[in-house]
Amino acid sequence: MPSGGPRGSSQKAQRPPAGGYSRCPAGIAARWPKGWEGARLSKPVNPHRHHRGSVTRCLLENLEGRVLMAAGGEPAAVISGGRGVAPGTAYDLAVSAANVGRVFSWTIDWGDGQVQTLDGQATSAQHTYAQAGRYFISAAALTEEGELQAQSLRLGRPVAVAQIDGFGDAVLQMRTVGDLLYFTTGAPAGPQWLWRTDGTPAGTVRLAQLRPASFTGPQVELVEWEGKLFFCGYDADHGYELWSSDGTPGGTALVADISDGTASSSPTWLTVLGGRLFFSAREPDTGRELWASDGTAEGTLLVKDMYLGAQGGGQFTPMAPINPLPTPGSSNPSEFAVMSGVLYFAATDELGTHLWRSDGTGEGTFIVREFAGDACVGGPTDLLAVEGTLYFAVNSVDAGHELWRSDGTEEGTVLVAAFGNSPFADGLSQFTAYGESLYFVAYDSGAGQELWRSDGSEGGTQRVSDIAPGPASSSPEGLFVHDGALYFAADDGVHGRELWRSDGSEGGTQMVADLWVGAGGSAPSHLVSLGSRLAFVAGDALRGRELWTTDGTTDGTIVTPEALGGLADSAGSPLAARGGKAYFASGQGGVLTLWRSAGDALEVAVDGSPPVAEALVRRIKDPQNVRHPIHVIFTDDMEMSAETLAGGEILVSGPRGLTATPRLVGLAASPDGRTWTARYILRAPAETWGSQDNGVYTVTLSAGTAADLAGNFVAGGVLGRFSARLAIPRSYGDGTFSAADHDIAYDDAGNLHVVYRDPADGMLKYAVRVATGQWSVSAVVDAVSGNTGLRPSLAIDNLRRPAVAYYDAGARAVKFAAQNGFDWTIQTVAGRLRGVRHVAMAFDIEGRPAIAFDGRDQGLLFAQRRNGRWVVTQVDPDARGGARPKLAAVAGGGWAVAYSVPDAGELRYAVQQRRSWSIRVLDSGLGEGGAVSLAMDSQGRPAISYHDAVRSDLKFAAFDGSGWRVATVAAPGSQGIVSSLLFVADQPAIVYLDAGSASLRLAEQVEGQWRSRLLRSGAGAWLSASAGPAGASFGWLQSASGRVLVENL
Repeated sequence: MPSGGPRGSSQKAQRPPAGGYSRCPAGIAARWPKGWEGARLSKPVNPHRHHRGSVTRCLLENLEGRVLMAAGGEPAAVISGGRGVAPGTAYDLAVSAANVGRVFSWTIDWGDGQVQTLDGQATSAQHTYAQAGRYFISAAALTEEGELQAQSLRLGRPVAVAQIDGFGDAVLQMRTVGDLLYFTTGAPAGPQWLWRTDGTPAGTVRLAQLRPASFTGPQVELVEWEGKLFFCGYDADHGYELWSSDGTPGGTALVADISDGTASSSPTWLTVLGGRLFFSAREPDTGRELWASDGTAEGTLLVKDMYLGAQGGGQFTPMAPINPLPTPGSSNPSEFAVMSGVLYFAATDELGTHLWRSDGTGEGTFIVREFAGDACVGGPTDLLAVEGTLYFAVNSVDAGHELWRSDGTEEGTVLVAAFGNSPFADGLSQFTAYGESLYFVAYDSGAGQELWRSDGSEGGTQRVSDIAPGPASSSPEGLFVHDGALYFAADDGVHGRELWRSDGSEGGTQMVADLWVGAGGSAPSHLVSLGSRLAFVAGDALRGRELWTTDGTTDGTIVTPEALGGLADSAGSPLAARGGKAYFASGQGGVLTLWRSAGDALEVAVDGSPPVAEALVRRIKDPQNVRHPIHVIFTDDMEMSAETLAGGEILVSGPRGLTATPRLVGLAASPDGRTWTARYILRAPAETWGSQDNGVYTVTLSAGTAADLAGNFVAGGVLGRFSARLAIPRSYGDGTFSAADHDIAYDDAGNLHVVYRDPADGMLKYAVRVATGQWSVSAVVDAVSGNTGLRPSLAIDNLRRPAVAYYDAGARAVKFAAQNGFDWTIQTVAGRLRGVRHVAMAFDIEGRPAIAFDGRDQGLLFAQRRNGRWVVTQVDPDARGGARPKLAAVAGGGWAVAYSVPDAGELRYAVQQRRSWSIRVLDSGLGEGGAVSLAMDSQGRPAISYHDAVRSDLKFAAFDGSGWRVATVAAPGSQGIVSSLLFVADQPAIVYLDAGSASLRLAEQVEGQWRSRLLRSGAGAWLSASAGPAGASFGWLQSASGRVLVENL
């Protein structure tokens, strides 16, 4: 295990003695630059810790947390200074160098045509700019090592490399090969193209189309080998086959047509071993088996047919999983890993899926250990070699998820530890080599899903840290080793999902920074090494998702200035490092922009004019809009300083002596940084607006708060005014609607939301009942009359905003409508659908929507927003004939769907995996069944209420941490045709319809037994229900009478 504390540890920062250090502690040679006596040593030096054989580095930071120099490592020269200055005022620049021996001189280009030469002993310089403008300072040091270009470690605004129009609005993958960066554009389930760039517009070239308009192939893998890129490519004459590229259109070509003609071999699991490329591919005579290639057609050969015959095994259908289920005649090799010059993988024969090894010859390809029979649910997965030991996961019937290790022999392939069953799709996942140990993510009932490590022994397999204390799960993901530390994203239950780092010990596992302050979570992803810093994508409440970098400390974690500005999500793609810079992409308005992080020049804004500001505020006229937005537009000749817009600068005064400080919730900048829009939220004084709040409100900016980069402040004073004109809401009593299809939902404040299709005009409409009992006037969601709003599913996001998914029979489309201020924004999720009967929608904890619906002949379908667009995938192709789904977010990410399949008479449960869905049949022999209801308890364990049409019973299925348990709740007599499941004090409760007596009943568990009591007689044809906060009350809508009723439980 790595020794020493993490760079982000809580050890106190050391300050230098008066006059500065003449050398770093522990004898590491470095010089403290003159003028930086107030700097601090950001990392205590550990002379015993070495990384990849390099000398221990001593990092010196200025007061802004920016690295000045790195001693004891690679030669480095650094320049540092402020972001702006006024014309005619001296600008201070600090220069420093390390690990270069003697510095003879410095050459500084101030960017305004002036070049200055300094003595090699100089540590600072000054320059006065006469004219306002943007200037880029560069410098070079002449040293014993030669001329060394200085770096600016204050991040500048990203540079647009190229704009791509008409080839998709998302980058899917990136791979650096030599001096070129390859990337793919398009849609995950649609057309895709391969590109490359050398970092210039002219050098950004489209190489080939990887996918046609209709997606029928496997996901693209980009693999570097022998200076070329290898991948699964496509053309109309050969289908999906093995291709390679040297970075030119002419050099991008088919390697071998394994499946002759237009049939596809669809190569996957491309892995380099020795002088060959190994992969899984399908050929008509053998099925999907193990192949190898030397990069030529003649040298692309079958290694071994491990499962004789050629039945199936490799035909990919639209939205099918990447690795199809094994079928007779195809061994479907997968999970490739290389150890000690040998290829290890999982493959299938008539007995099951086993661990295999291959030296690249037929004779040298054989089974290491069998995992066969009913005792094994899932064969070896997640193979990874760590210091001469091969680790992998197995899912068994008796012990659940297991960790195994192997030395490549049958007797040396042994069980390490058993973890039992897990409510998560991936029982053991995220296998990562760090030091001499395996690190992975595992679940146990006592501590939830957390970070683990193993040295290959049972005693040495331990949880690293219980990040989310108790049975809650932190669900680490994206494990990535950088600069001697393990980084990942995790949720401790307090700060949301943030960036963490670990040295392998419990005390050394700490959060790097709370980027989205509070429980919101910045959701870091796409971690890559960028020199000594770690680059990643993360979001906060002010900027949206942007590029960040870190040195592993809180102060050293900084954001790149927005390329697009604010919540436009500049960094909406994977990251890749090329030439010391990070590359990413953003899609906006149908145009894809490829960006790279700023270069070595230091950007300075010279500006003598103060910014101006104005407020844009709409009149308050909706009593339910308790979060009233205020937009303030800041404009400057150069650029505003985002650091001065931190909240608290705006005040609102109004009727009845109101004085309030609106909360800053978002910042958006124009690409040149000159215009910034700050979005604030003013909350209603009494959590709802009323006629007592009518009057004029004034928005004021406090003096000395908002400034530009040069330190020029916006003049304080009045920015604008707005008014409130509200009438007393109309009351409907219990609430009566002429409602056909409908759904209702409570938010966490106790407001009851209703969406329904009005049969009088066929329009989809919405109303809300506030906690005090008043109803709003109905608003039109979708004004298209006719069969709009069929099967609506209503959900409330984490900001209490309603949204509804529904089927539009006229347009033959599933649609999504979200409330946007006073209006509704409607999007088409999926078109060309006929006769959709059931739609289910939900939000995850971060407010991201997902939709499940029956696709008739296509089975059960699932839709999720990715990169600004809806992507539809197939959950269960066998769930034809009207699957009735309910959807819920899974703790730690992902989704689960519970649904009945009338044609099969089954209750099924599907959990989203990384590349497919894991489906389990929970109950059968149910006949046509009825509606289902899905809910998660406080530990993220699923439970389902459902109807058994054969026995007319209400049933309940729940996962208890080790397996599913099924029980009958109420019997007999048309019980639970419609039911709604909730948890009260973490105990299940079911409100259900007893159709036989036309009554509404509540079932609760008492000492392990179900007890039922009457709620109300004469319930009629009740169809939709929702639980209030903490289950204190329950609302339901009767379609027979059109009345919404509220019951206190």
